[in-house]
Amino acid sequence: MLSISQIRKYAFIVFSVVLFLLIFGYTFSKSRKSKSIIENSSNHGIKYSIIDKNHILNQKNALEYHILTNTPEKNLTKSKIIKFINYMENKNQSTQLMIIYGYLSRIAYEESIKYQHTKSYKHNFIFVYVKSSINNQKGTIYWLQLKGKLSHLYGEKTLLNIK
Repeated sequence: MLSISQIRKYAFIVFSVVLFLLIFGYTFSKSRKSKSIIENSSNHGIKYSIIDKNHILNQKNALEYHILTNTPEKNLTKSKIIKFINYMENKNQSTQLMIIYGYLSRIAYEESIKYQHTKSYKHNFIFVYVKSSINNQKGTIYWLQLKGKLSHLYGEKTLLNIK
């Protein structure tokens, strides 16, 4: 017989997988256009490129970003990623739904679209951030790096209060 803590653990894993699959299914529309926009900002400590940016289901207040960090993995920290997400939130204050996928390499981005979970994908897909209109003042980071500096966070979620 399973203990309550084991049931909770399995429920969390199942919930995370279902949420991840729902997010992917929800965000991939027929009108995807690949972009390569480079933006740098020093106020949050992460240099990044926006690989792909879409309005989810063509809603103006719903955005999806695929972000490639140009900051070396050894310099990335949980706090820097949180500062970066707060920066993105402040930049997009009018959005009711925002999803940010964070990668260390373009290969991981391409593999996520093709649902190929290779060694590169497991190392270079760092996080998914979700903010929905259900609670505009909170968003959640789901940590997804299986191997690498931030892998100790894998499976955790960080709730953020949006400033």
